[in-house]
Amino acid sequence: YRGIVPYNAERRSNEVQIHEASLWTTGNFDAVLAESKMGFSDGTRGVGEVPVCIRPAAFGAITYKYCILDGKPHFYDFQCLGGQVPGEQTVPRAETWSAIVLMTRLNSNAVARLGIDAAYVILGAGNRLKLIEGKNGDLWELFFLILDMRIVETNFFKVASHIEDAGTQAVEEDFALICDIVGNALADEAAELAAKLLRPSHAKCKEAELADIEAF
Repeated sequence: YRGIVPYNAERRSNEVQIHEASLWTTGNFDAVLAESKMGFSDGTRGVGEVPVCIRPAAFGAITYKYCILDGKPHFYDFQCLGGQVPGEQTVPRAETWSAIVLMTRLNSNAVARLGIDAAYVILGAGNRLKLIEGKNGDLWELFFLILDMRIVETNFFKVASHIEDAGTQAVEEDFALICDIVGNALADEAAELAAKLLRPSHAKCKEAELADIEAF
């Protein structure tokens, strides 16, 4: 007979607990974030060619310094971090976890401007009870716990995603700030790099593919 094999926990070998989630960061991330007071984060479902049942989601974040030099914008001292997403491997969890990690890198008394391209994370900051009781309540409970520990304002804002190819036009038409375009594009790259670092081996991918075929 033919049947569908359940998507069981045993096969989801890429899931990790919050305290076990790997994190990679460049050496001066915290120092640059503290000085620039500006950070951007993003999440991804992972590398497309990896079978879904073992595909790790990932997140990335970026910070940098910015100034006007000789009348032109100057970006420098770029720093990034990225890593695993705890629990179920989904984009919403990756986006939420990236915001959580970014907040933890800040001093509790440091004013910050944090850019995220996921509207549900931005809107979530004002929808506490529903989110804590929802599907990803474990992460949202941690999000609000950290937010409550901060003694100064944390400014989360929505950045327009994937408009770097039209960046000049977007800035000229006051659709986006150049800092946001650069930050969002680099956060996306950081997330994709983390996903590549987390990619299961070729042997594990083939094993998962065969398991899916044999299930039918």
